[in-house]
Amino acid sequence: MKTKLLSLLLVSMGLVTHVSAQDFLVADFEDKNVGDALEVITYEEGQATATVVADPVNETNKAGNIAATNWDARFKFDVTLPEGKTLADYNELSIDIYIGENAQDEWPHFKQFVISIDGEFVYKIPDSYPQIAPMSTWTTITYPCSAMTLTDEDKAKNSFTLGFGINSNTANYCVDNVKLIAPKVASEEGFLAVEDFEGKSIGDAIDVQTYDEGQATATVAADPENADNKVVNLVTTFWDPLVKFNVTLPEGKTLADYEGVYFDLYIPTHATDEWANCKQMVISIDGTHVYKPDGDYGKKAEFNTWTTLNYNVADMTLTDEDKAKNSFSLALGLNSNDANYYIDNVKLKEAEGSTGIGAEMAIETPFTLYVQGGVLYINSNAPADVTVYTKAGLPCASAQNASSIDLSAFASDIYIVKVIIDGKIYKSKIAK
Repeated sequence: MKTKLLSLLLVSMGLVTHVSAQDFLVADFEDKNVGDALEVITYEEGQATATVVADPVNETNKAGNIAATNWDARFKFDVTLPEGKTLADYNELSIDIYIGENAQDEWPHFKQFVISIDGEFVYKIPDSYPQIAPMSTWTTITYPCSAMTLTDEDKAKNSFTLGFGINSNTANYCVDNVKLIAPKVASEEGFLAVEDFEGKSIGDAIDVQTYDEGQATATVAADPENADNKVVNLVTTFWDPLVKFNVTLPEGKTLADYEGVYFDLYIPTHATDEWANCKQMVISIDGTHVYKPDGDYGKKAEFNTWTTLNYNVADMTLTDEDKAKNSFSLALGLNSNDANYYIDNVKLKEAEGSTGIGAEMAIETPFTLYVQGGVLYINSNAPADVTVYTKAGLPCASAQNASSIDLSAFASDIYIVKVIIDGKIYKSKIAK
């Protein structure tokens, strides 16, 4: 468990790498009325409208809705960060997004996403039309600042206008919980800290993953053993509720670079459940269960005692796409419809000697890659489906049955290339 003594010890050993600022909430619309107009950025007047609406899933909640009739229309928010903070103090933009059925567009969720600071695009990858989110479900999307073309002047700003949106001339979607996410706190050597709740306030709500609204709550609470420490308390009324965290790994890292998920668990004596500590453990990545073993009902911890648990990434059913991710949502918890317990110190352990995607370059491949004149060439004897990712793990170009992809519009940098030939997936890195 975290204690002041432990923090002092880590500092003295040189194991604390940085101290986090709190995340900054840009907008959640709860202070507005349904029907209120929101600001938009457009080329000309009248090309988009944005208004506060009732949440399409939970009408007691409010969201922002935008409807556009021309390209590049986007929400506009005037941001003033806390005193002493600049854009450089935050490492990603997080947005909840809901893309409903659109009678004018069969594929409204496969679009280019754009972000601007003070009217200048800082994220608008050419020819990038990945799935932004599944249809008709709230999804948290994150964009690392490292993937944006921020100038030193941008990074030094305390106040600025933030614009973002789906680049479509028939767009109609909702957003909520727009946040700038700060780096996490106190990473031990060999570990990446996901959350320890010290940058939050007692009573703050933490995201949960559930089947339906209202089946669980997660809030920041005082540690039941040490009131000076903060933890998260999860209370559930249905199966499979999990505490959810948005994770952005360091630049150049992917999930393949980590070998374990660690967290501290405290289960108090439960009056309505004699076996509250003998439950199935569940872990998910981006909403999909990757660890949920049948018959996993062994004792997870003694009652009323903090216990550190760890789960090996090798034991999870991760896809190659999962392993290549730099940003993702991590959710975890006990599978119980009557749970009331605490979690703290969520972190990922780095794999010893792992180089993530780069490690797969040693595998013999049935193709060769090279870049010439800004074009990536794929020399293969069989048809190849190719996707190119930034170092931050974001897709930026793709093609099917391809022998080349034009990357001339992209900055000189390292890119990750996924090649699928005869159903087999290969990954490599190229320098442009």
